[in-house]
Amino acid sequence: MDSATLRNQLEQVGILISEKNLDAAHKLLKKIIGAEPESPRAFNLLGVMHEKQGNFDAARRMYRVALTKEPAYYSAQNNLHRLVQMTLPISEPDLDIEIENDYLGENKL
Repeated sequence: MDSATLRNQLEQVGILISEKNLDAAHKLLKKIIGAEPESPRAFNLLGVMHEKQGNFDAARRMYRVALTKEPAYYSAQNNLHRLVQMTLPISEPDLDIEIENDYLGENKL
Protein backbone atom coordinates (compact mmCIF):
# COMPACT_ATOMS: atom_id res chain seq x y z
CA MET A 1 0.00 0.00 0.00
CA ASP A 2 1.44 3.40 -0.90
CA SER A 3 1.84 6.03 1.81
CA ALA A 4 -0.95 8.30 0.54
CA THR A 5 -3.45 5.42 0.55
CA LEU A 6 -2.33 4.37 4.03
CA ARG A 7 -2.66 7.93 5.34
CA ASN A 8 -6.14 8.30 3.79
CA GLN A 9 -7.36 4.99 5.19
CA LEU A 10 -6.01 5.79 8.67
CA GLU A 11 -7.76 9.17 8.54
CA GLN A 12 -10.96 7.36 7.56
CA VAL A 13 -10.56 5.06 10.59
CA GLY A 14 -10.21 8.12 12.83
CA ILE A 15 -13.44 9.53 11.40
CA LEU A 16 -15.25 6.21 11.86
CA ILE A 17 -14.09 6.01 15.48
CA SER A 18 -15.16 9.60 16.19
CA GLU A 19 -18.56 8.79 14.67
CA LYS A 20 -18.73 5.68 16.93
CA ASN A 21 -18.91 3.42 13.88
CA LEU A 22 -16.58 0.95 15.57
CA ASP A 23 -17.49 -2.12 13.51
CA ALA A 24 -16.56 -0.34 10.27
CA ALA A 25 -13.40 1.04 11.91
CA HIS A 26 -12.40 -2.46 13.03
CA LYS A 27 -13.00 -3.91 9.58
CA LEU A 28 -10.87 -1.22 7.92
CA LEU A 29 -8.12 -1.55 10.55
CA LYS A 30 -7.91 -5.31 9.92
CA LYS A 31 -7.44 -4.57 6.22
CA ILE A 32 -4.79 -1.92 6.92
CA ILE A 33 -2.85 -4.09 9.37
CA GLY A 34 -2.98 -7.00 6.92
CA ALA A 35 -1.34 -4.80 4.29
CA GLU A 36 0.88 -2.73 6.63
CA PRO A 37 1.68 -4.81 9.75
CA GLU A 38 4.42 -2.37 10.82
CA SER A 39 2.12 0.67 11.02
CA PRO A 40 2.22 2.04 14.58
CA ARG A 41 -0.67 4.40 13.83
CA ALA A 42 -2.92 1.48 12.86
CA PHE A 43 -2.24 -0.30 16.15
CA ASN A 44 -2.72 2.94 18.10
CA LEU A 45 -6.10 3.44 16.43
CA LEU A 46 -6.99 -0.18 17.16
CA GLY A 47 -6.20 0.59 20.80
CA VAL A 48 -8.45 3.66 20.69
CA MET A 49 -11.23 1.56 19.18
CA HIS A 50 -10.91 -1.08 21.93
CA GLU A 51 -10.83 1.63 24.58
CA LYS A 52 -14.05 3.15 23.19
CA GLN A 53 -15.62 -0.31 23.50
CA GLY A 54 -14.52 -0.53 27.14
CA ASN A 55 -12.03 -3.32 26.42
CA PHE A 56 -9.15 -1.75 28.33
CA ASP A 57 -6.87 -4.81 28.35
CA ALA A 58 -7.01 -5.09 24.56
CA ALA A 59 -6.50 -1.33 24.23
CA ARG A 60 -3.44 -1.47 26.46
CA ARG A 61 -2.01 -4.33 24.38
CA MET A 62 -2.53 -2.45 21.12
CA TYR A 63 -0.88 0.71 22.46
CA ARG A 64 2.09 -1.43 23.48
CA VAL A 65 2.24 -3.04 20.03
CA ALA A 66 2.25 0.44 18.48
CA LEU A 67 5.18 1.33 20.72
CA THR A 68 7.12 -1.77 19.66
CA LYS A 69 6.75 -0.54 16.08
CA GLU A 70 7.83 3.02 16.96
CA PRO A 71 8.99 3.53 20.58
CA ALA A 72 8.90 7.35 20.31
CA TYR A 73 5.31 7.45 18.98
CA TYR A 74 3.80 10.15 21.20
CA SER A 75 0.11 9.33 20.66
CA ALA A 76 0.58 5.71 21.71
CA GLN A 77 2.73 6.75 24.68
CA ASN A 78 0.12 9.27 25.77
CA ASN A 79 -2.80 6.88 25.27
CA LEU A 80 -1.08 4.09 27.20
CA HIS A 81 -0.11 6.40 30.05
CA ARG A 82 -3.61 7.87 30.29
CA LEU A 83 -5.24 4.44 30.16
CA VAL A 84 -2.95 2.99 32.83
CA GLN A 85 -3.62 5.98 35.11
CA MET A 86 -7.34 5.72 34.48
CA THR A 87 -7.54 2.01 35.26
CA LEU A 88 -5.26 1.85 38.30
CA PRO A 89 -7.09 0.45 41.30
CA ILE A 90 -7.70 2.91 44.08
CA SER A 91 -5.70 1.73 47.05
CA GLU A 92 -5.33 2.82 50.63
CA PRO A 93 -2.41 5.07 51.44
CA ASP A 94 0.63 3.43 52.98
CA LEU A 95 0.55 4.47 56.62
CA ASP A 96 3.90 2.90 57.47
CA ILE A 97 2.30 1.23 60.49
CA GLU A 98 5.59 -0.05 61.91
CA ILE A 99 6.96 3.47 62.33
CA GLU A 100 3.59 4.72 63.56
CA ASN A 101 3.56 1.99 66.21
CA ASP A 102 7.13 2.89 67.22
CA TYR A 103 6.04 6.48 67.71
CA LEU A 104 3.10 5.41 69.85
CA GLY A 105 5.42 3.43 72.10
CA GLU A 106 4.21 -0.02 71.07
CA ASN A 107 7.69 -0.87 69.82
CA LYS A 108 10.37 0.73 71.93
CA LEU A 109 13.03 2.45 69.84
